[in-house]
Amino acid sequence: MIARAILLAGLLLGLLALHGVLERQRADERSAATRVRRLIVPGSLGDRPIALVRIGTGDGRHFVYQRDRGLWRCTNWRGALARGADLESMIAELFEAQGVVLTGNPARPSDFGLDVESMRTLRVSGPGGDVGEPDADLLFGLDVGAAVDGRSGAWVRPLASTEVWSLDVDIGAQLGREDRGPRPPLLDEQLISAQWPSGGSPRFKTISVSRPGAAAFELELTQREVSQEEMLAGVPPFEWLLRRQDTSVQQPAAQIVAVAYTAFLTSVAWNDIVDPALAGGLGLDSPVASLTLQPGSSGDPLLLLLLPGASPAGNPVVFNSHARLLYEIRSEQVAQIFPLADDFAPEVLVNPWQDLIGSGR
Repeated sequence: MIARAILLAGLLLGLLALHGVLERQRADERSAATRVRRLIVPGSLGDRPIALVRIGTGDGRHFVYQRDRGLWRCTNWRGALARGADLESMIAELFEAQGVVLTGNPARPSDFGLDVESMRTLRVSGPGGDVGEPDADLLFGLDVGAAVDGRSGAWVRPLASTEVWSLDVDIGAQLGREDRGPRPPLLDEQLISAQWPSGGSPRFKTISVSRPGAAAFELELTQREVSQEEMLAGVPPFEWLLRRQDTSVQQPAAQIVAVAYTAFLTSVAWNDIVDPALAGGLGLDSPVASLTLQPGSSGDPLLLLLLPGASPAGNPVVFNSHARLLYEIRSEQVAQIFPLADDFAPEVLVNPWQDLIGSGR
């Protein structure tokens, strides 16, 4: 009887020891699962440069971005300019991003915004990336789901994995979870991209406008001396001068109007991008109006040409020499972009651009 009791006690101790081992293993697994770690292990990608970025939507569409003469473009959507600084910043954030693995194989990925239409798939490729081969020279890729409730972050799932991470960067907010129709995310929608000029200040040195039936003119930004009293009163140390081609007279422009016009030019948005295949029928060689922007720093001028032809929708078309794209604009924007010299006469009190600044119109 005593021997049997000793045997049972030994078995019980063995079971308790095994249970302890299993519990420690489970604890180690839970600890590993909740340990904060880098999404991309430093040095794991070597020194291969990023050459191609592919963004896929949950409904099966995809957009490819590549650098062209220093500018990021969506090469499979009319060559549209992307917001290059935002694109590069997003990728840089991913290299520093940290998170924890919540689950290795969720029963319902949709609970995390995965495998639904609002999901975005990001693929980043090296020099061997191929527009037709999504996984060619793939540096890293991940599915981007919903935002993490209560803090800045997103649920993500690395490609070729079932692990769902809680990431400390909300990449989905930058990619855009809303349906944009046919337009790609990270699109540069300004008629004059913030990427021009490449650097330096002031942004504009001269603005030259020519249109039919009106005198060509130039606005020039010049420095001026200001007294201490003027400085305290908010008088700027610069002045816009107006020079008309028909009279060769140079005089101070209506300063508030000139400043509003330049601010408008930096914010006005295009309406659509016209298929470059239509350029031949739009009269690119015979524009009816032109706007030339000379940067204050070194760099090439930017030329906007108003073409005689119309877009398929019947709207005016402008060629942008920096973007090398044909932009559709609205009819009312023609006079706003290509104004008259009289709009800047010193005695002018009406400011047609005041309500348009920053509106994107």
